[in-house]
Parts: sequence; C-alpha cells; structure tokens
Amino acid sequence: MLTLAAVGAAGLATSMAQTTTNVYSVNAVGYVNMTLAAGFTMVANPLINGNNTLTELLPFMPDQTTVYKFDSSAQAYDPNPSIFYDAGDGTGVWWPEATLEPGQGCFINVSAETTVTFVGEVPQGSLTNAIPTGFSMLASIVPIGGNITNVLEGYMPTDQDTVYRFDSTAQGYDSNPAIYYDAGDGTGIWYPEPDNIGVGESFFMFHGTAPVEWVRVFTIGD
Repeated sequence: MLTLAAVGAAGLATSMAQTTTNVYSVNAVGYVNMTLAAGFTMVANPLINGNNTLTELLPFMPDQTTVYKFDSSAQAYDPNPSIFYDAGDGTGVWWPEATLEPGQGCFINVSAETTVTFVGEVPQGSLTNAIPTGFSMLASIVPIGGNITNVLEGYMPTDQDTVYRFDSTAQGYDSNPAIYYDAGDGTGIWYPEPDNIGVGESFFMFHGTAPVEWVRVFTIGD
C-alpha cells in the first residue's frame, strides 16, 4: 500500500508503527514528522532538501545528538562515525558536516524522545539505489511505508537476501531479525513479511551476490 500519494491542497496523513510518523504533502513538496525514541533509531531521509546535508535536514537537535553512517565499501562504520550536533549558544552545528541522501540510512542517537521534521521535495522519476555485495544500510528512496514488498518495490531480490530491522523501543534488533527472501521455485517470497515498516525507516540488508541496482519508478499519484 502506497502511504504517500497526494495531489492538491488536501494532502495525506498516515500513522506508522515503530516510530510515530505523520506524512503531509502538497503536490510534490511536503514534510514528514518522525518521533525518535530516546536512544538509537535507524532513520532515512525521505525527501530532497537542498544538498541533503544534516544542517539542512535536521537543523535543530538536542545537544550531542550523534549520527552513525555505515560504509558498505569497507563493510564497517565510517572511520569517524561520531557525527555529532553541538547546540552551542543556540545556533547549532553538525560536526563534521555530512549528507544523507534519499535511500540512505543511518543510526541517530538522541538523549530524550525527540520529534524531527524532514521538509523537501518528493523524489520522482526513475530512482536508483545501489545494492552492494554484503551489508548496506538503506531505505526506500520514496517516502512510503507498509509491508516489505511495497517498500522494496522495483528491487529484484536474490535468494537469501536478508533484512535486519532495529526496534527503537526495545533498543535492539527485532527478536526475529532475519527477514529473508526465499526464491523457491521462481515465485519468491519474503519470510516473514512485516507490514509496519515506517516512512523514513532504514534497515540493514545483506546481499550475498554481485552488486545490483534497485530502480524505483515513482510519480505522485501512483
């Protein structure tokens, strides 16, 4: 089920599980509210905002909020993983500056429950997300949620592709983290198939074969 499809001034509001998410959109520009639990949450940038820097995406955060990005080439967190927010005298700055493109994921750590608002343009057209061999932290390039088949629309999974979700309430990976793809006799199925993936939620994927491209064709109103 497409959870963001809006044309005109009325917009659309939906609530998602795991993080409390409201989505409002007017034509191709909108915003996404996400409530982050205290501690760690896996998030993604659901909209295009300028150069997609953290300063543009998350300009006002609690002091010492930290972001951790995963380097799929090195199969490890970035050498300097602790990207943190210094509230300073009220102006606030991310150090070092970093970007978070639509379709990329990260961990964000806040000291107390915090609501963040992503503002920007809804990605449209033919959109490509690179899936490397091994682990990567990623998300849907377009702001949709629901079951994993909808979220991964356009991706052609291979046998034993595995998805790992993080439960921000429990502060740990889901008790049954191995959501894997069984190619079977050619029909293919994700097992189990969660239906509560939130807008702006990222996850780890393990892809064991050669790198592939996940191409999602999306237009407002689809």
